[in-house]
Formats: sequence, C-alpha cells, structure tokens
Amino acid sequence: MKRTFSFLFIASLIAGCDSDGESVAGQGDAGCTPSAEICDGVDNDCDGTADNNIEPQVCDSDGLAGRQYCLNGAWGACQAQSRPPATEECNGLDDNGNGLVDESLSRACNTACGSGTEQCGTDGDAAAWIGCTAPEPETEICDGLDNDCDGQIDEGLERACMHPLCGSEGREICSLGAWVGCDAPGPQAEVCDGVDNDCDNEVDENLFEECGDPACGPGARPCVNGAFANGACTGRDAAAAEDCENNVDDDCNGQINDGCQACTPGTSTLCSADIGVCQQGTTICGPNGEWGPCQDNGQDVILIGAQAEICDGLDNDCDGAVDESFEGMGEPCGSEVGVCEVGVRACDNGVEVCQGAVGATEERCDGEDNDCDGSVDEDLSADIFESNEQCAEAENIGEIAENNEPRVFGGTIYPAGDIDHYLVKAQETFSWCVPGFDQDSAYRVFVSLTNIPDGQDYDICLTVGEKADSVQEFCENSDDILLEETCYGDEEADADGSKTISYLVDPSCIFNDDTDMLIKVVARGDSEGACMPYTLTVWSISDDTVTDGGE
Repeated sequence: MKRTFSFLFIASLIAGCDSDGESVAGQGDAGCTPSAEICDGVDNDCDGTADNNIEPQVCDSDGLAGRQYCLNGAWGACQAQSRPPATEECNGLDDNGNGLVDESLSRACNTACGSGTEQCGTDGDAAAWIGCTAPEPETEICDGLDNDCDGQIDEGLERACMHPLCGSEGREICSLGAWVGCDAPGPQAEVCDGVDNDCDNEVDENLFEECGDPACGPGARPCVNGAFANGACTGRDAAAAEDCENNVDDDCNGQINDGCQACTPGTSTLCSADIGVCQQGTTICGPNGEWGPCQDNGQDVILIGAQAEICDGLDNDCDGAVDESFEGMGEPCGSEVGVCEVGVRACDNGVEVCQGAVGATEERCDGEDNDCDGSVDEDLSADIFESNEQCAEAENIGEIAENNEPRVFGGTIYPAGDIDHYLVKAQETFSWCVPGFDQDSAYRVFVSLTNIPDGQDYDICLTVGEKADSVQEFCENSDDILLEETCYGDEEADADGSKTISYLVDPSCIFNDDTDMLIKVVARGDSEGACMPYTLTVWSISDDTVTDGGE
C-alpha cells in the first residue's frame, strides 16, 4: 500500500520547475520526433522522461529464470529467485548454510542381531556414520535365545549330567532354554554282579539260582559278593513251610511266597527320597500285612513320581530335573497382528513365558501397528501447534529479518481434517530515502514446504497484509490485505519434493515496509494427513531490481 507525504521544503524540487517558473517537461518538445522508448538514457518518446515505461526483460542466472530492469540507460543485473537451503547430509559440510556442520543427523542401522541407530560423526578426518546401537552376536548359552544371531536357538549345546538316584554319569542337551535328556543310566533290574543295579542302596538282594536235585526239586543258591558260586546250594523238603523272606518255592507247590503277606506286621522300612519336592520317610507294616503310608514325623510325604511336573521352579516329579517339561510346553503362543510375532510356550526360571514372541508396545508415529490392535498410528497426540486451525488461532512465529538466517519450523496435519496456520512478520532492513532523489529497495519473502510425509499431498497457501498489532487484527481487517490467499495448487513440486511460493514487497520511501504473512498448510485431494511432521522454511532477501522513488 503506497503512502505519500508532501514536504514544503522539497516542494520546488518535486514540481521540477526552472527559475522562470517554466515546466522542464515542456522544454525540448520542438523538433523532437517521438519513437518507442528503449533503454538508452534518451527520451525517445518525447514525453520529458528518459527510459520510462520500459518492461523488464527475461534473463537466466545460474539456471534460474529471472528479470533485468532498465537503470540509468542500461540493463541491470539479472535478478533470479534464490534457491531454498539444501538438506543437511553427513559429509563434513554445512549443506543448509546455518553455520553448523552435520548437525543432529542420525539413521537406522542393522546387525545380524537386530536394528539400532547411528549418528553422523568423524572417522579420522572424514565425516562418517558411527556408533551403531544395534546388538552384536554373543556366545550361545542355554537360555532360549539366539545369542549368536545365526537363526538358531541353543544349538549344539551339551554338558555332563548325573542320575539323581544312581549317581551314574551321562550327557544332556539344551532345548528351549532348559537342560534335558540326560542319558545317564537309571535303575535296572538287579543282577548278580556286586552292583546296586536298581539303585535301592542294596546289592544283589534276593537273587538265587537253582542248584542240586533235592526230593522236591532243585535246590537254591544265593548270590554272594557278586557271584552265585560264592553261595551254598540248599536242598528243600516237600513238607517245608513257605519262607516269605527268601523268594523261593519252599513248599514245592510251584508258587513262590504263596500265602505270604506283603510285610511282617510291626516291621518298618524307608520310603521315598529327599529329591525335589519329595522327602524320605518311613512306612510301617500294619496288622493286615500291608505297608502303611510313607510318613515323616507323622506327616505324609510326597512319593517319587506321584506328581506331574509344572512350571514353578521346582522338581515336582522328583526326577532330579527342574521344569524340564509341563503340559502345553512348545505349543504356539502370542499374536501375529501388526509388529507382533508368535512364539512357543516355555518355562523361564519358574515362570511360563511365550519364548521368541514379539509383544505389543505403545503406539508411536512410525507407520507400524506397534500395539498390535489392527490399526496403524492411531490415537497419537497432536503437534505442539494443534490449536492453529483458524486464522485467528494462527501460531505467531515472529519476525523474519531481510537477508538474515532462514527460520525453520513445522508441524503435522494430524488427525484427519487438520489445518495449520502460521503468522510471520517480514521485517524490512531500515532505510531512509527522499522521494524523487533516493531509491528504496524491495525485498522478497520465500516460504518453502518440505519433508511432506510419504503418500501425502499437502498444499501451501499465502495471504499478505500490512503489519498488524495482533493476529486477530490481521484476520479481521480485510482493507489492509495486499495479497488475497494464493496457493501452490496443482503446480508440480520441485525435484526434491519441495513446494515454494514467494511475495515481492514493493518499496515505499519514508514508510516502513514491514509486512504480515499468513501461511496455511492443508492436505489436498484424498490425503487425510499423517502423524509424521512436515517442515516450513521462511527467508527474505533484498531485490534491488524493484525500487521506489516516491511516486
């Protein structure tokens, strides 16, 4: 908006009169042949002014289209629109021109064991990606994990083991984080060899072989010191009473210990063993010749093998192994929705777990279903400027000074239907000029929209008005609007995906040319917005090709 003051002390200069009061524009009319005005410092069209009303011509500056203006009888320098700052890269250079080198750069990295992040730093004298936080392979141990990251769990692990009853040695392997399958020999049928084969703490007990030819049949020879030959062969009489202690058919009726009771009433013996949750006790033979309950201090004890193994950190079946198996062990568990992965049921330190599964986590903005509920990036918090959906609610970004560092900020179009407004005050470099003598340079403000999320189409719009005292005043005073809302629209974005619009602020002598600019970012077409942020960059440069002499 142009403003003009009249000053008494320069009135005669503006009028352009000579000492006789004659108009200067009228001199030289006689004999002047009018022709089209050209840029040569001459009044070709005989209107009293040289080089006026000459349109600028198109020019090229380093591959960018620009314009040249006629100044003092010659074409001025080619003025082209500046390029927006470049994106910072990890190369040891200040790509975006903000005075910092490789600042705040990170990226994803991977090892055989998983993913992490690495930062841009230096390797010697050169810029390089360093410090990857992804886990590294380790030596495989028996824990149900793929420690060496070769795609196999607990492979090739074995160790020595011992049978809890017999004390025999063997080998066992690791499976699903537990040591199983000990092949140490267990209780066997007792044989005459001087060894406790059935692991009951007795050697060669109740072993006989037939011998001799007594009247009622062969005699019997006991095993002594690991050999039958060390025992005496004893004949049997047909009328001999059955001896319930020698495991021999004493009465020669073809039956051994017939008519005998299981035990002799009143006798006792040890039972069970101190293994796992089991406890050794004593059983007493009752009057009926049957063994009573196995007890310790009058309390029943748990017998070996009486309970099934469960996942509780105890040896429930009293076989010397803890949590080696339980009902459902190895069956699938977990979920396959979103980022979740299925595992298998296993026991870890007495707690049933879903081994190898990937579980749900808190939803975050990464294009993944982190909480495994079938929805992606749902119910996330809005950006810090989310109250700026209307003009009157525009976020006041502050002043952008002419020829100073760019201002970089941004937000998100999220959730669907969101619109973002920002108010920027473009500040003119202080200047003073006298109308008709000096020239006040124009300046151009650029607004660039970058980092538009993948799959989204955002538009950027600009409304320009005279400097207001508040956002509310700017939005309500339509009389001071210099540029109605103008959008980037259907024009194809730059090669780097950015969308840039600009506004040239015309100069005006004496008056301050500070200008308010309303920036709007909105989703276009079928785009519904995304939680990933976009970036806005605003900067201002002088444009000496446009001046104001106070007209």
